[in-house]
Amino acid sequence: MMKKKPKIGIIENEMVIAATIEDILIDLDYDVLEPALNYEEGLELISNNEINLLLIDINLNSIKDGIDLGIFLNENYPQIPFIYLTANSDKATLSRAKLSRPSGYIVKPFSKEDLFASIEIILNNFDKTLNYQEENYIMIKWGRTMNKIFFNQIVYLQKEDNYVQLTLESKKKILHRSTLRELEDILPKEHFTRISKGTIVQNRFIQSFNSKYLKLKSDFPEIEVSQPGYRLLLKISNF
Repeated sequence: MMKKKPKIGIIENEMVIAATIEDILIDLDYDVLEPALNYEEGLELISNNEINLLLIDINLNSIKDGIDLGIFLNENYPQIPFIYLTANSDKATLSRAKLSRPSGYIVKPFSKEDLFASIEIILNNFDKTLNYQEENYIMIKWGRTMNKIFFNQIVYLQKEDNYVQLTLESKKKILHRSTLRELEDILPKEHFTRISKGTIVQNRFIQSFNSKYLKLKSDFPEIEVSQPGYRLLLKISNF
């Protein structure tokens, strides 16, 4: 059976450069979507297509740029890896780009070989490290729309009266009308641990813990641990 070609999207504000990249990708035997030329077209490209990888120019000559698109992808489509293509390699641009956690960063001008190597490595590594999130998600309503939240995005969940507050890796907090027990039954048990009556955490975000508190990676706040929760943490301490 013939292997399905990876589908790649391009978001680049200069039509000539977008067409050149498209030709290179077709020559490399990828399935290429019609390029988007700005932030708004980028949103349409992402929402209307199944995409395996995105190439995003940082400078889109609009109020919102490619890094804003990267942040949007992290919050809404974490299953899509993306590479920044940019002529800017200054410290300020790099620092801001890192906050959006791209899978790669290529400085223009680049060669066909550079692009091919980056794409192949990222597609291979991304599939291996995030395979479970492609199949596991929950539909959450906030505002007037239903949104797909991949379990891999969730750092921790806490009971809030008649709701559960989900805190995502992007620092976004979402209130979902449900019980913690209902969500616990849905979550993959090998990836999440209930550390107290009102809190569930994703194991991969745990940095350290003791019998009273748990410290998460990054700058998330410390969370209280119950005695039953502490015993469970000891059991899975090889996370």
